[in-house]
Amino acid sequence: MSEAILRAFERTEKPKKCRRQGYVPGIIYGEGFENGQKIKIQLSEARELIKENTKNLRLWVQIGKEKKYGVIKEIQKHPMTKEIQHIDIQAISQKDKVRLKLPVIFEGREKMEQKDQILQVLISEVEVIGKIEKIPESININVSNKELGDSVKVKDIQLDDEIKILEDVNEVLAIVTIAKPLDIAS
Repeated sequence: MSEAILRAFERTEKPKKCRRQGYVPGIIYGEGFENGQKIKIQLSEARELIKENTKNLRLWVQIGKEKKYGVIKEIQKHPMTKEIQHIDIQAISQKDKVRLKLPVIFEGREKMEQKDQILQVLISEVEVIGKIEKIPESININVSNKELGDSVKVKDIQLDDEIKILEDVNEVLAIVTIAKPLDIAS
């Protein structure tokens, strides 16, 4: 589980001015920030932190001398440039129960491809609730032993007993189908 330290500063200026000064505007809310606090983060630091991580990243946020534990709830990016525009952080206790959407990662797809089969993913994330310390960053499901016509359902997910999945257990996440050959007209 990744736990980074992010230096943030209290923000008084508008988001546009903040971006021109080389910062990413954001907000931190939750435990200790019940009314929300506007913050700004050095753009280079935000890029480095988010390079391989996205929402649900657990981190420590340092604002002045105060240090709070939190989770990134949303990262807004510019639709064309993909530059980070805004970051929402929820401050929490490591013992708090939180509600998060976790990405579902299907492992072993290459074995299917050897049999000219593909995994058609219908749902790529699942919402859960539980203590942040128990929630993984993603849900990994091995599909290497799946055969044509098999499906992966929410009930196939294995998580700690203290984590509750908020989706219908019969919801289909993915189906094994046959890979269609390309029809190339000469």
